[in-house]
Amino acid sequence: LFRSKQWYQRRVAITAGDPVVTGVTPLYTLTYGGIDVTVEGRGFDGIQMPYLLVGNASLSCDSYLQKVPPATFNSTNIIYQLPSIDQLQGNTDLRISFLMDAVDDLCEPSSNRKVEILKDPNVISENIKGRPCEIGKRCTLNIEMTEIHHFASQTQVFIGDLPCENITIMESTKSSDIRIGNLTCIAPPYEAILEDITVNSNDNPQVHANGTAYRVKRLSSETTKTDLFPVLVEIGNFKIEVGRLEFHKKGFNMTYVYGAAGAVGLLILIIVIIVVKNRSDQKKKMEDMTMKHNKEMGVMEGRYAQAAKQAFMEMTMVKDKVVDVKIKNDDIPYRIFSDYLIHIMFPNVDKKEKSTDCDSALIPLL
Repeated sequence: LFRSKQWYQRRVAITAGDPVVTGVTPLYTLTYGGIDVTVEGRGFDGIQMPYLLVGNASLSCDSYLQKVPPATFNSTNIIYQLPSIDQLQGNTDLRISFLMDAVDDLCEPSSNRKVEILKDPNVISENIKGRPCEIGKRCTLNIEMTEIHHFASQTQVFIGDLPCENITIMESTKSSDIRIGNLTCIAPPYEAILEDITVNSNDNPQVHANGTAYRVKRLSSETTKTDLFPVLVEIGNFKIEVGRLEFHKKGFNMTYVYGAAGAVGLLILIIVIIVVKNRSDQKKKMEDMTMKHNKEMGVMEGRYAQAAKQAFMEMTMVKDKVVDVKIKNDDIPYRIFSDYLIHIMFPNVDKKEKSTDCDSALIPLL
């Protein structure tokens, strides 16, 4: 079997066992590039120059768009920096492999790894605008951005020219449709920013994500007597200004006064609404009780009227109880009337059972 001259040139540099790649992270990048890719494995120290090959779906050992040298490497780790999409002729189907001397297995098409190109991170929410930091105290910043959690170890935040400290990035669970990362960090103290920042300097201008150059400088607002500093998030070559951090100078802060006045006004409005509602409820309750009472009185009056009407009819319907009273010459008028009343009031008493006690009882009634 005959080997090509190129194969022998690659193979001659091998002094130890063939290198082995066990992992590559992250397999994500941004259009601006500058993302660090960490390659883990073994046997890297026996290689003269381990290159990263970047190309499209047809990537091979001899067909690639860019050959990227390592930023740093040792026997178990290699770090490369991915180029921008513009440097790759606008290719969006991004693949990577490795050219390590004569080890062709690492750059064959079967060994290619696909790198996903993510959209530029956007700010979802932040607590920077409208929330001034007090001079002499440390502020905790909270920023939610899309895709940022994929680059947690490479994300930097700057206030002015100083880095934000203790950066923590976690994947948010707010939405299942959008991949969101939650970033928190502690802003450096006002005095340190003020001492370090360069005012009106054109040296080393920063660049926005849209490519516009600007100077990192201190901004002063004479109306609020505060200092404003740009808050920049950097991921590789991608840079975006999230907002401007406001520091209140020592002294009375009218922002808190306005906030307290608004809170008091809102509390008073809530109390007034509750009082008016309670009065309205009490009035309605009294009206319901009055209506219920009137209805019950009407029912009772109807019942009493019906009972009185029934009693009156029973008292007047005495046709069958009328006694045929015969008046004798020796009878006195009141006795005849008394016999009539006794018959009406005591219908079960026979005439013969009339006694003198009944007469004596009726005398006072006459």
